Amino acid sequence: HRDLHSFPTRRSSDLGESRMGSIQRNSPCPCGSGKKYKNCCFQNQTDHEKQERATDGPMEKLGLAYKAMSEKKWRDAINIFEECLEDRPNSAEIIEAIASCYDGEEDFLRASEFYEKALAVSRDSETAQILYRLGVSRACSGRIEKSVEAFEQAKEAFRAPQEKEAIDKILEELSQINIGKKPLYSFLPLVQIGRASLRERL
Repeated sequence: HRDLHSFPTRRSSDLGESRMGSIQRNSPCPCGSGKKYKNCCFQNQTDHEKQERATDGPMEKLGLAYKAMSEKKWRDAINIFEECLEDRPNSAEIIEAIASCYDGEEDFLRASEFYEKALAVSRDSETAQILYRLGVSRACSGRIEKSVEAFEQAKEAFRAPQEKEAIDKILEELSQINIGKKPLYSFLPLVQIGRASLRERL
């Protein structure tokens, strides 16, 4: 499993968080009902947890979402972040966090969609980082040309020469992938190195 993003830091329910939290919504429900998980225990679990969180304030909910995220309980985190969006619908931070959770699930198309939504409401200081992550998700979904577009925009948005050089290396690797000389995920080691240096400056 590719761990594309690192984050700072939900409360687990009584239904067995690790088992339920890792099941895809369209998979058969583990209770044996014959229904899809999303139409059975997932809905019951979600309703129960919403009731538990009903008395939580916005910051408490956000903390629970980041905790679930740090534990790689991607679906749980997405559900809570979406609740947080009801209070802060134009929060680039929350929308970007949802995108990162989809990255964690390796649903890169959905992740890209949410990074694009985050860009639409982001402050200038947030734009470079979101563009960078959008580039990663697009590349992981095989949309190399769209990935190059995002990385080029990120290069313009970052200011330090080291940041621009790191992105240049990624762009060179993507060009090799695009013409079939390198496998799709060969750019990921550069992304990990690049992100480590970029995080120090964000």
